[in-house]
Amino acid sequence: MRQMIEDLNELLERRAAGEADDQDFQEFIERHRDLFPDGMPSSLDEFLEQMARQMEAMQSLLNSMSEDMRQVLQDLLQGQFDDAGMQQALAELMQHLQQTMQQHGLGDPFPFQGEDSLSLQEALRLIERLQGLENLEDTLERVLWGGDPNQIDEQHVQELMDDATASQVQALKDMAERLEEQGYIRKTDERMELTARGVRKIAQRAMMDIFSTLRRDQLGRHRQSRRGAGGERLGETKPYAFGDAFDLDLPRTVMNAVMRTSTAPPLKLVPQDFETYQTESTSRCATVLLLDMSGSMERLNRFTAAKRVALALDAMIRTQFPRDTLSIVGFYTYAQEIDLQDLPYLSPKPFGFFPYMYSDMFHNPMGYLDLQLDAADAISGRIDVPQAFTNIQAGLMVAERIFARQHTPNKQIILITDGEPTAHLRDGKICLEYPPSQRTLLETLKEVKRCTRQGITINTFMLGQDYYMERFVDELTSINRGRTFLTSPETIGDYILVDYLNHRRKKIA
Repeated sequence: MRQMIEDLNELLERRAAGEADDQDFQEFIERHRDLFPDGMPSSLDEFLEQMARQMEAMQSLLNSMSEDMRQVLQDLLQGQFDDAGMQQALAELMQHLQQTMQQHGLGDPFPFQGEDSLSLQEALRLIERLQGLENLEDTLERVLWGGDPNQIDEQHVQELMDDATASQVQALKDMAERLEEQGYIRKTDERMELTARGVRKIAQRAMMDIFSTLRRDQLGRHRQSRRGAGGERLGETKPYAFGDAFDLDLPRTVMNAVMRTSTAPPLKLVPQDFETYQTESTSRCATVLLLDMSGSMERLNRFTAAKRVALALDAMIRTQFPRDTLSIVGFYTYAQEIDLQDLPYLSPKPFGFFPYMYSDMFHNPMGYLDLQLDAADAISGRIDVPQAFTNIQAGLMVAERIFARQHTPNKQIILITDGEPTAHLRDGKICLEYPPSQRTLLETLKEVKRCTRQGITINTFMLGQDYYMERFVDELTSINRGRTFLTSPETIGDYILVDYLNHRRKKIA
């Protein structure tokens, strides 16, 4: 063993100097063939990688043991390698392997329990298997968030799992390849991303899924008795009046001329003979979807349902009402406008941990949080701020700025939230208050009043129900005269889409 390690150190030194090649490694292997019962490495790099994994497994095994067991094993190993020449050779090898070992880490511990005993070799093999499963889990996690599936080693999966799992990995790779060929995804240096075509496809599927759950009479109720220009042609007609669209019902126009003159053809038409088709009254509508991204939206699949509705709304507006606009604003401790392309990748803001300098806020007698931070520093990221609060006021402010760019009298906000406001802006500060305070409630309702004065209708969809939220929504509705729906992740799509269609066919302001 000592001779092998000394020869390996010499080989590594020669390679570092550019004097060793593959032939030198093969000669090294032939000299020490008896020390490789588990198979011969094909290259020096593979051999170093194998040794680094074994060293990591040994360190992981030591870290997983109790203090007494660790000491016994270390004493045993020390007795086996008590030769001064062996220790010197191992120290030199560790220096050569330092870079490779850094790539593998220091050997995380694994919890063990049970009464069956294992030999050292069996324990090391078990540790290597657990490390392989952990690395595979990390790889799958990266693929889940847009990583390239080709980074998954099928042979490694087959060794760790089974043939069926390896086949599923191959199916995943094939699916990614087909999606790329069809233009739904694209590969970048860091990840796989949805293309614009891919986002539209998801949106269309979401819309079809949501509408497939509606009962026939739910859509049938949204008829509009008014008549106007620019909409779909109806079966009704009317005498032409100056300013009407000149969409003639020719048979009725000719019949009017015949009835008026009672003469044989040719006929001479005059303006009072003209009969035009009635069309359904239509109007443009600007919609802002306020999407709650606070930490509580992660529960009960609420955020996934809300994103699904946002995609469906976008698909419906683009296909059925191309003159309308839809903007999406995500609100949490503050708020920002969200590009539709980024919507599939969004997730609620994690609760995380408050910075240690604010920890004393949690230890007051009432358990009440009252924290004020500079808004500019918080939004720019210059100070660490918990992001999982609910700032509906900031969302409304962003929506108002979006509406200022829209030239239509019809403006509506669709507010999807599962909780009452717990943050607001005041005098250049972000104020975080929990449980919800009267100050946050009043500041948010002031913004509701500003929206109301601008003719903006706010329809609220509640994904939760508690005293504070009901109190806030009651106040909001009484000020704005919008509507409120208590719904769930399973039915939210039905309510929002039907309500949008209803607003689409009448003046809001």
